Amino acid sequence: MHVLTGNSLWSLSSRAGICLLLLLLPLLSFNQSTDRSTSGAPADNPSGNLPKNTGVKEDVNEFLGYEDLLLVRYLSMPYDAVMNTNMVSYFVDIGFIFLALLPLIYFWSSSGIWWHRLGAIGLLFIFLILAVPSAFMNRNKVGLENVSAEINSQLSSHSFSQDPLIYLSYQGKRLFSNIYEMVYPILENISGPQDRITYPLLFALLVIFVLLLERRVSSQTTETKTILHFLLIYGFLWVLLSSGIPWYGLLLFPVLIMLSVRGLIGSNDGATERKKYNSRNLIMAALAVIWLMVAIPYRFANYEPIDEVKAKLPFMASVAQYQAGQIERDQVFDRIFPKYRMALEFINQEKDSYVYRVGTLMPFFIKKNDRRVFSDNFLDFFQNLQQEFTNPQELALALRAYGFRYIVIDLNLPVNDNTPEGSLKTKFQNFMNFIYHNPQLILVATDRVVRNAEGTAELRVFPDGDQVENLGWFAVYQII
Repeated sequence: MHVLTGNSLWSLSSRAGICLLLLLLPLLSFNQSTDRSTSGAPADNPSGNLPKNTGVKEDVNEFLGYEDLLLVRYLSMPYDAVMNTNMVSYFVDIGFIFLALLPLIYFWSSSGIWWHRLGAIGLLFIFLILAVPSAFMNRNKVGLENVSAEINSQLSSHSFSQDPLIYLSYQGKRLFSNIYEMVYPILENISGPQDRITYPLLFALLVIFVLLLERRVSSQTTETKTILHFLLIYGFLWVLLSSGIPWYGLLLFPVLIMLSVRGLIGSNDGATERKKYNSRNLIMAALAVIWLMVAIPYRFANYEPIDEVKAKLPFMASVAQYQAGQIERDQVFDRIFPKYRMALEFINQEKDSYVYRVGTLMPFFIKKNDRRVFSDNFLDFFQNLQQEFTNPQELALALRAYGFRYIVIDLNLPVNDNTPEGSLKTKFQNFMNFIYHNPQLILVATDRVVRNAEGTAELRVFPDGDQVENLGWFAVYQII
């Protein structure tokens, strides 16, 4: 009969503690709804002193976050990537499989000294203290001093009896936010927004993890050690250089999942190990099935749909009809991208004129797009140009003098602007002010539908007081 010693009791309790912390992560995640612009109407510039060349910040920090402590911004990145706390969309979702596997791997681990386990629990708890409150502040755009009031406000409509998981989620946010508030002054004095402090600390953490990993895999083969050290360095560079963008970790995430599966199954010798192997395989299969049941409908559905009925379809009907030979290519194109082929016919008539692109992916269909299309996704070029040509008509003539003939606009460009100062929204509004009733610009095509006072539906960008029936996503103008 096996007798539990002090060390084995600690081992069991520490595993249970780490599993509890890891399993709490989904409760501490946050939902985000993205609002789309409903008017597109011109407005006054809310900030006449908007900083210049903010495009890099708007692009990078969309994934990295906007924590005022730079060290926290980096250390919270793995949590942000898994939980989608900064950027929420189907193309950045890497799934919950890491959260499902990590507790099981740790719980079934058969090696490790007690103080190693204590250190692992402490490190995880520190990361959670930093990541959870910062994610909440980023998502709700509140400062540390207003976190408690914001939690109380959101919690007021939920009770434990009616919404137990939501209630526990907010209580967890409150706990970590209170701890974060206590350690914030220390972190502010140590790090603040300084690169010269943050980067040495990140490299120090790398050294610590290398030493811990070396101790952990000292008995493994050279090949295993090489792979694990490579992944550690790759993960460090991903945190340091990728700004939390998931597709820069395409090599990292799949290999981590494979290693997690291998670590969960483990070696299998003897009847006891075979029994353990079968139970682990059963759990792995169950997790895989649940993940697939969630992931497949999510990937097959129409992402971020406007029409809730169409969102329930497992595939796009027009694509299926094209594959079956029932409709032609142009019909499919018109159904998926209404009115855009009309604009392409104008743009592709010319071979040498330039196209000024503002935030849309549609130049893929423009001939010679590698030479003709100029991308100004974050409107830095336009902002600098506007400093020289304050009159909209003169600015349009300047673009024409540069060789531009068409402007292709993503009408929903500022949707994902999470900058504290709203810099991209301001630049986009200035750009729409430039477009509005400009005599040098002619609307070629748009899919925005506006219903006028007489009840007639019209295709135009600016509603001018009428009702926007379909927001659409693009507009194409010709510079005359």
